[in-house]
Amino acid sequence: MGCMHSDSSEPGDVANRPRSHQRMEQPSRALRNGARQGEAQREISSVIEAQLKEIEERIVSKIIEGSFVGMGIKRTPAYETNLVETEFNEAREKFWKSRTQGNAATWGLLKLACETDEETAAAMVKEHGAVPVNGTLRACYGPSGELYCVPIYAINPPEKYGSSNAISIPENAVEEIIKLKLVHMEKVFPVEVKTTMKGSELKEMLREKLGRPEGTLRLFSVGQEILDNSPLSNYSLSNDFSVISKIIK
Repeated sequence: MGCMHSDSSEPGDVANRPRSHQRMEQPSRALRNGARQGEAQREISSVIEAQLKEIEERIVSKIIEGSFVGMGIKRTPAYETNLVETEFNEAREKFWKSRTQGNAATWGLLKLACETDEETAAAMVKEHGAVPVNGTLRACYGPSGELYCVPIYAINPPEKYGSSNAISIPENAVEEIIKLKLVHMEKVFPVEVKTTMKGSELKEMLREKLGRPEGTLRLFSVGQEILDNSPLSNYSLSNDFSVISKIIK
């Protein structure tokens, strides 16, 4: 016959267990909870990084490893862009104007925070009730719990802009020939182009077909504007994609 246990409490009744048992269980439970929280945080961070990468990939051409810019809540990795400064500023403004999901007041607050110094930005975010996920503006939870992702190009300027005299082609870009449809109102022009072609060259191609003066067209594909100094490879275009033109008034 085995030894009898004097503990008569139910297995799930922690309060009635001997104190030595409680002392052993509490640290292990805390460790398990901490591990789960750490795993959840890593999962959240990976999702946020994936979302930011998708937003940033067409503007940020290179992350400078081990280098950072800004301080406090505005600290981000240093980076370079293939866009010239005017195109970069247009892309940054386009990001803010296209924020239609979430709370407009929170987006407005984040935009103002990006445009001021780090101390003022931190105070504004705190007063609004937003919570930075990793201590910076790149990802914040709004007062109602929504997640807001802000790309580094909206927070800090690049260390280096692209050259207006050179085609900005990413290092991993592969030149391909694709068939596109240039659409202007009811007119459709099928064209074959190289993915290394700049947006300005595609714009010139359509301008000549329409007989319009220079500087009077803007091109868009899948809701994104094709910028003059960017190669078509930056826009994930494929065969039979439509490029829509709009007249600048």
